[in-house]
Amino acid sequence: MNKDLQAAINNGELILFLGAGASRGCTIRGGKGVLDGAMLAAHLANQAGYPYDNEPLDEVYGAVRGKLQSRLDPILESLFLHTEPSQDYLYLAEFAWRRIYTLNIDDALETALRRNSKQKISIKMSSDAIVDQDNFFERLHLVKLNGSIDRLSGGIIFSSSEYAKSTAKTLPWYEQCASDFLRLPILFIGTKLSEPLLKYHIERYKNVTGKSPGKSFVITPSATDLQKQVLLDYNIEHIAGTLTQFVQWLKETFPSPLQPIQLAMESIPQLAELLKAPDVKKYASLFDHVTPVKKSTLTNRARSAKYAIREFYKGFRPTWDDIIEGIPAELDIVSLSLKAIEQGFKANSIWPLIGPAGSGKTTLLMQLCYSLQANPGYAVFYINQPIDYLIDTLEAIERTSTAQKIFVAIDNFDFVSDQLRDIFESNRLRRTMLLGTERENIWKRKTRTRIGAYCSVPIKVDQFSYHDAEKILGKLEKFGSWTRLGQLSPAQRVKELVDRAQKQLLIALLEATFGLGYGQIIANDFKTLQTDEERLCLLIVGLITDRKQDAPSALIDRAFSSIGILNGDIILSNNLAGMVVQRSGAHSVRHPVYVRYILDHLVDPSFTFKALGALLDAFSQYESPVIKNVNKLEGTIYKGLINHAFLKDVLKGHQELVLGLYKSLEKKFELDGLFWLQYGLALRDFREHTEALEKLSTARQAYPMGHTLHALAQQLLIVAEQSDDTQMALTYADQAREILEDLDKLIESDDTFPIVTLAEGYTRVIRRHRDDIAARKIANSFIPRLKRRSEELAGDVRLNRAYTNLFKYVATGTWTEPDIEWMDN
Repeated sequence: MNKDLQAAINNGELILFLGAGASRGCTIRGGKGVLDGAMLAAHLANQAGYPYDNEPLDEVYGAVRGKLQSRLDPILESLFLHTEPSQDYLYLAEFAWRRIYTLNIDDALETALRRNSKQKISIKMSSDAIVDQDNFFERLHLVKLNGSIDRLSGGIIFSSSEYAKSTAKTLPWYEQCASDFLRLPILFIGTKLSEPLLKYHIERYKNVTGKSPGKSFVITPSATDLQKQVLLDYNIEHIAGTLTQFVQWLKETFPSPLQPIQLAMESIPQLAELLKAPDVKKYASLFDHVTPVKKSTLTNRARSAKYAIREFYKGFRPTWDDIIEGIPAELDIVSLSLKAIEQGFKANSIWPLIGPAGSGKTTLLMQLCYSLQANPGYAVFYINQPIDYLIDTLEAIERTSTAQKIFVAIDNFDFVSDQLRDIFESNRLRRTMLLGTERENIWKRKTRTRIGAYCSVPIKVDQFSYHDAEKILGKLEKFGSWTRLGQLSPAQRVKELVDRAQKQLLIALLEATFGLGYGQIIANDFKTLQTDEERLCLLIVGLITDRKQDAPSALIDRAFSSIGILNGDIILSNNLAGMVVQRSGAHSVRHPVYVRYILDHLVDPSFTFKALGALLDAFSQYESPVIKNVNKLEGTIYKGLINHAFLKDVLKGHQELVLGLYKSLEKKFELDGLFWLQYGLALRDFREHTEALEKLSTARQAYPMGHTLHALAQQLLIVAEQSDDTQMALTYADQAREILEDLDKLIESDDTFPIVTLAEGYTRVIRRHRDDIAARKIANSFIPRLKRRSEELAGDVRLNRAYTNLFKYVATGTWTEPDIEWMDN
């Protein structure tokens, strides 16, 4: 009948839409056929005593309902209740379907489905709440858009007046149908698409999103050239035929009716591997937090009210619904990046999108993914948080996908840069290229050193043009706050936005919208919080948002409980609405930039201290070491919160608060090596070097990982250089050298290679406790290794500077302190 139609069925993407003509062959008591539209109009007119002159059904029904009122219900029940399904319906019901919409009020189809379908049937009326699509196809939603004969009290939609009234109502499933029509193939049978309410919602969605519908199909016995052209305007292909002919084609094309598991495996290719895996739970966990980017799987989960200002234009990060509906403007960088990525595809590599916080990197990444998924030769996946076994996940994706090219997008990929380096070096990805976002400063300082050899030239996301400004303003008018901008001329609006574009896009948008400085906007929000509980709830979630992660609800519940907040859910959902959002079992504050302003300017650090204590207390409830007993996401959050530099930053350098926080948690984390490591580094920050050495020695005993050993060796060198006891100093220096030599063989460290720490630190100790001759001799012993390593990693500024300075010292005797003191690395 049609290859595109066959592919849509095979892929588990096709949605059925049945009109009155599809009920032909169904019967009521006495074996009479179910009436079609014209026959029903004549019958109803006769029952009400009206002469019938071929008036349309909606007019007849309106007149008859007005005359008979509730006396019409028994007549309708005699015509449409307890109907016997046709053979076509019975066979259709043997197939698994993604979803079925029907305009019919009779019960023939649900009877057929209950008899023959392998899916669980859920009947929905147009006014019912939306329910997410079942990705395993175990449940089928049969949506009766115009009402159902067994629920006449809920109303049915037949007359013109009822159509008109319905446009003013919230009818979620009519809206969902229109949304499905734009995203997925629909097969219309038994209808000529003249339903005004459906057209209303389709046109509204087209206008809102600015997107044209995907390809759909309609089966009718015939259509004129004019009718075919009207259908093509909606990208609907006409197929001449009837439901009976379609069913016959199904029998010939699919020897056995497709079952839920078959469609699920087509929709989720990984499922086939899952069913064969010896450890199903472990295999399934590889795909935790991995989103297949496909029109058919990105279901709408949390629509805003029809005319509400969208959260995206209040400063929140975009959702997939936002991307699908075209809420963010597609800036020029989208098409330019898409072209570069498609032309420059290279497996086993990553294409970085870099820029400052709030510049639109995440939005661009999601828009690129959604554009790429439209190519049938591509498979696209999105990862928005750290996952436990990245290499296993990437290999499983590649193994289960038949696509020629695979794109995996990772938001904030610096969290997995160590894993990426191992993946790329092993050359295990044959069809997969990664896309990823990263803040520009972190990229330059750290990430490119680790994986720069496997990166394409970064796409810089930082500025937008006048042309972009016009597109942004168009979206703002539809979806944002337009009160202020609407009073300006078009030229003034563009100027207002572009003049602020020297800042991040996020800030420029909000400042142009409200005519206030970004800080004042946040301060005004913050002033609305009435109690300390509200402010603490905001900070507890916000501290995790600042770490670029969403806050798992279970974690923040424990944090609230630890400081006696028992109504946290109520505070978050009511008092903090507009500042905190909940999505998929996690909370986040508007944006990291938003949180950072609050931390830097609006709260006393003693208050931040209390919020941090609550969060870390929540982590103390895990077995030690914490990092080994939580998932990758919570492990990343824990590492971010316990980090000495972060605590010094958010507690504004107050030594008594930073060290006091660590001290208060000593017993709770006494077996946790990472805690002692960061405690020791915090003591180093405040020049408490002897005590820092004690804590770092404890860290090695608790958990002797590479970072801990590196930090301990550094501290030994610091204490040795400052000591007045030469023998003790040289003993410490030799202990440090042994540790760092072993580490350097593995080339495992954080931001500075062990050889740099050793070369600079050991030379300083010898200069302090011996003389320049001995020190220059020691420095010269490190030169060959530094030279070789700097040639291998030409982009590592710190490494190159260490080599240059030590070479100059050996050659001339001139000692140069590094720009960043070696003891603070």
